[in-house]
Amino acid sequence: MERKLESLRLFNGAYGVPTNAAILLFGKNPRYFFPGAYVQYVNFGGLDKAATIINEHPFNGPIVRILPQIDLFIETTVSRKRPVFVSALREEMRVDYPKGAIRELVMNAIMHRDYQGNAPIHFYQYSDRLEVVNHGGLYGRARPENFPNVSDYRNPIIAEAMKVMGYVNCYKRGIGMVQDELEANGNGKAEFSFRLITAFETKVAKAVIDEPQKSASATQDGGMKNGAEQALGEKLGEKRLQIIGLMIADIKISISELAKKIGISQTAIENNIRWLKSNKIIRRIGSAKGGYWKVVDITCNQDFKQSSRKRRSFVLRTNGADAHGSIGPGHPFVVLRASVVSSVIMPSLKSRTPNYYKLRCKLMNDGTIVNGVFTSDCEFASPSAASSVVSGRPSNGRLDWKTAAGRCLKEVQEEWCT
Repeated sequence: MERKLESLRLFNGAYGVPTNAAILLFGKNPRYFFPGAYVQYVNFGGLDKAATIINEHPFNGPIVRILPQIDLFIETTVSRKRPVFVSALREEMRVDYPKGAIRELVMNAIMHRDYQGNAPIHFYQYSDRLEVVNHGGLYGRARPENFPNVSDYRNPIIAEAMKVMGYVNCYKRGIGMVQDELEANGNGKAEFSFRLITAFETKVAKAVIDEPQKSASATQDGGMKNGAEQALGEKLGEKRLQIIGLMIADIKISISELAKKIGISQTAIENNIRWLKSNKIIRRIGSAKGGYWKVVDITCNQDFKQSSRKRRSFVLRTNGADAHGSIGPGHPFVVLRASVVSSVIMPSLKSRTPNYYKLRCKLMNDGTIVNGVFTSDCEFASPSAASSVVSGRPSNGRLDWKTAAGRCLKEVQEEWCT
């Protein structure tokens, strides 16, 4: 056996001990010898590290064990599938981050990092982006000026093992595939940075998903489509409608305020504003400091008012939970697949709302919630039932479920009634 392991460079026959690669790949506790040999996932509820931490999970153990764990985690927690309605009778599933691309970036970080350092791989999720940082920087023949066309391997034994297990390809095709998949999903290309000198940093923007808007009814003089849709040639999308709505409510609102209320970066706001300006939907009157916004296309205002009556998306981030849900007029509240529930169940959930406590236990027992994550979309009889199950404590769902702009469900439902 030792001869076979030695031929695979997993055993040092001269000293009668496993090699470093063997400890990292198969050891019971690699961190005893390599303190930084783990992946640290943190989900921040804002745009930087000063924001509230929503979820945190370290991936510890041998590489052969953490690879499938990370693979499943990206699919169920990071990608975040959700339905987007493309017509009154049809919906499509969209994701914030394509699983294949993010999986490739994290696997590359595990394969190429410098294990002599004590810092873990940083896998950080913010409200508008993902960041992956692996320590060690580029290696060997790879340089900033020739990346990604030239690659080299700091850990060739680990790279070969991961290739055999099917987690990487080692053909220099990975980065190209990542960029293609990200662009197709609406994330834009990943940004690779070498500014940290001793570490390699990757940033991926959250996808801007344009939800198609329903066209207006045919008019008497020839069945013309909604004026805004016909003039623009494409749908406005949820984020742009939110921007327009906030500008209508406050004509002097700043870009930083828009970013904070909608929950995306200022760069994303600027890109959407540029699009709205180029399509003559909004105008900036006056200077950047003393001016104001003007919505030019009146039919766009009508689009915004009509959109408020459609199915809307909501989030609930409290007590460690990170859940997404949706509801429309006359429809039940749905908690979406990959939503994360609170790991803590407060005693008051059982004492004050025993039915919600029993419902949470039932969902955990029947496989709807596994390891604190919804494995499928789940309908609830009321928003409060959903929020109580998710947060692990008695909750008023009409107040606790919020839109990306920070409006509670109660406000949205009151709009539907007007």
